[in-house]
Amino acid sequence: MEMLDADTVALFSRRAYNIAAATPGVKVMLNRNRLPVKNFQDYVLLYTKGRASEDGTDLKVCNERVNDRWEVAVALSEKGFQQVSFGNSIPTTKARRHVDYVGDQLVSKLMVVVKKKNKGGVNVKPFQVKSHMWLFVNCLLENPACDSQT
Repeated sequence: MEMLDADTVALFSRRAYNIAAATPGVKVMLNRNRLPVKNFQDYVLLYTKGRASEDGTDLKVCNERVNDRWEVAVALSEKGFQQVSFGNSIPTTKARRHVDYVGDQLVSKLMVVVKKKNKGGVNVKPFQVKSHMWLFVNCLLENPACDSQT
């Protein structure tokens, strides 16, 4: 192999950004340049920066570092439920239990607010709230179970 093709370079680049996001305190270099991602929140902003909500304002992100093992961020999604997640510093491309765990808690709390503000209005279901959620999760799990090695 004399050179890397564009797809391979893109894959390596993505993995470098993933490492920077999932391992705070580690300086990650790509092509001799330090990546601008110092923590999970910086990584989330790479996804949401430059996007606007329905009213034209910048997309707001709510980010919470719950403890040393869990960090969560949520933003508005106009493309249905979306998720970006890491379990034990490994990207989890399909929503897994850790994403459902966080998402279900957020939806239940949001449903309380929706019901208070929507008295006598249309009956809003939890799946409708979740379909407007963009969820970001970075967690460390004990004894994780997975159905494949990918």
